[in-house]
Amino acid sequence: MTVFAYARNLLDDFHLTYSFGTGLATAGDPRELGLGIEVRF
Repeated sequence: MTVFAYARNLLDDFHLTYSFGTGLATAGDPRELGLGIEVRF
């Protein structure tokens, strides 16, 4: 049995990943938290 947890962008930092220069841009991923259990037989 394995128990795991992860956090992505924990502080919910806003940042742009790419800017097209004409006022269009893509933003980074929002905050994501996860917890799981993996069981193998």
